[in-house]
Order: sequence, then structure tokens, then C-alpha cells
Amino acid sequence: MNARAIARPRTLIAALFIAALAAAPLTLSRSASAQAAPSAQAPARAPTTISTNGTAKVYRTPDYLDVHVGVVVSATKAGEAQDAAMSAMEKSIAAVKALNLPGVKLQTGDVRLTPQYEDPSRVPWEMRPIIGYSAAMTVRVRTDDVKATARIIDAALANGANRVEGLNFGIHEAIEAREEAIRLAAKAAKRKAKVLAESLDVRTTRLTSVTSHASIYGGWYGGHNAYQNSMVQMTSRETPSNDDGDGAIEPGQIAIHAEVNVAYEAE
Repeated sequence: MNARAIARPRTLIAALFIAALAAAPLTLSRSASAQAAPSAQAPARAPTTISTNGTAKVYRTPDYLDVHVGVVVSATKAGEAQDAAMSAMEKSIAAVKALNLPGVKLQTGDVRLTPQYEDPSRVPWEMRPIIGYSAAMTVRVRTDDVKATARIIDAALANGANRVEGLNFGIHEAIEAREEAIRLAAKAAKRKAKVLAESLDVRTTRLTSVTSHASIYGGWYGGHNAYQNSMVQMTSRETPSNDDGDGAIEPGQIAIHAEVNVAYEAE
């Protein structure tokens, strides 16, 4: 084989090697560019949100009255205490029913029988003997006559009851009043969001969230503590009642409050 024939394969190999070197940077460059492409993209921007709230309050005149009266009796034996409390409560209920109040409904509340112990100052606490029992009963008197407070209390106390737990005024159609308050609050929240968007030169596009809360205030008097209990009884005893109702305790107004929170996307 002559030298010229041997030189051709070597020349071909050298040419192929040079071509490969020339193509390598381009391949590497394209690969690096492809890997860097995702990191070059800007992160997605969170949508602009406008959040507001609206409140509203509506008032209703009470259309029913609840009076809670009770009996507490102590005796040396449990049965005696329980029987005495039941007898006193039966007389009290009969007297209230005799008033013939409109829409009157009575419902028994708490019924308790509690042991009474010796004074701990006389004997060790853990050794106190039972010296008697206390029986307690309560009943709720509900009527549509919202000015019958004094008549109910006087009838109950004069015929066996010895406690007034409290009284409150309410409305039968509370759902309708609550829905009205929520509608007004929702309109206020929507209007506030629109004003805010216009002030910021944006516009609301989509409602993203909404929450609401409603509550009723007013109408409760009295309670379980001794001061309030005695004041309610004094009001009944010292204020003359007549056919027109009570002059000392006015039903007033029931307030229904609602709050609505909304959030809109804006652009």
C-alpha cells in the first residue's frame, strides 16, 4: 500500500474530529439555554383583592314576654322539701293561669334537690353531716301581653313562689328580622367595595368569599343574683298594676345586628 492511500483515511478521520468539535459548543449552548429557560420566567402575580365589611341594625317592638319565677324550700328530709316545693309551685302556676293572659304558655325549668351540710366552722369539712335538703323549682311564663310583668310576678309571689329569676322580652319572627339585617349589611359591604375600587382606579371582577353574623340585643332584665332578684320583686310590690299594664318596666325595642364580610378580586 502506498503512502498516498494511507494518508486519505487519516485525512478523513481528522476532518470528522474537527467537525465534532465544531458542533459541540452549539449543542452545549442549546442545552444550557433550554435548562435556563424555566428559571427566566417571572413568577405569577397574586390577584389584587379588595376586602370590606358592612353592618346593619334593625329594630323590632317585642311581641312576647317571658317571666321566670321559682320556689326554694328547705326541710330536714328530702321528700318533705320536694313535696313542699311542688305544692308551692302548683299554687303559683294556678294563680298565673287564673290571670287569663293572651297566648300564655308555661314551661318547667330547673328542678333541683340539694343536700345541706353542717357549718364547716363547727366540724371538719370532710366530716360535715347532712342536716337537711333544699328543693328548688322554676317555671317560665310566656305571654303575648308584654305589659303583664307586675301582674304575673304579684300572682306568683302571693301564691307560693318566692323567687323571681328574671324576665325578658322577645319577638316571634326573629328569623325575618335577622334576614332583613343581613340583606342590609350585605348591600353596605358591596357598596363599600365599589367605592373603594373606584377610588383606587380598579374594578371588582369576582366575589371570592363572604361571611355573615347576626345577633339579637336587648330585652333581658333580672337574673340569678340576689340583688337583681330583689330589685325585680321590689318593682312588682311597689308599682301598682292596672288593666293598662305595668308602668315601671317598659318593653323597649329589640335590636337585631348583622355583619357581612366580603372579598372581591380586582383588576
